Amino acid sequence: MDHLGLHWLIEMYGCSNLGPELNETGLDAMIQAAELAGATVVGHASHCFKPEGFSAVVLVEESHLSIHTWPERKYAAIDLFTCGQSVNLTPALVFLRSFLGATSHEIHEVRRGSGEKAIQCAGNEAKESPSNGRSGMDECTRQPH
Repeated sequence: MDHLGLHWLIEMYGCSNLGPELNETGLDAMIQAAELAGATVVGHASHCFKPEGFSAVVLVEESHLSIHTWPERKYAAIDLFTCGQSVNLTPALVFLRSFLGATSHEIHEVRRGSGEKAIQCAGNEAKESPSNGRSGMDECTRQPH
């Protein structure tokens, strides 16, 4: 694999199912999307905005799924990020598009950890540094930008 993680930034347009009922069903739908993708759910949180709007994040062993909605614009921003190769994001995307009643969507794909610095750091072992005193800090994180 030439990258550490796959990050889909998804724009959902024309969403017809962003009403108040989403406050009751949205988190369960995000958990179901994670499970459909083959991810292992380890935690979750959600928030309902007044007068409308919903946000949720589902933490998975492989990374996270999140959503933020703008009902007045029939729009939802979804973030699906996984590490490794055990998760398939497509079933989550298909399910969420149907659940939200979206008429169209766009995916912006980012392959995380595929740059030159990630490749350089891949061979380094984590070690303690006297400069920060934190055990397990990879030397690559302390390089100047």
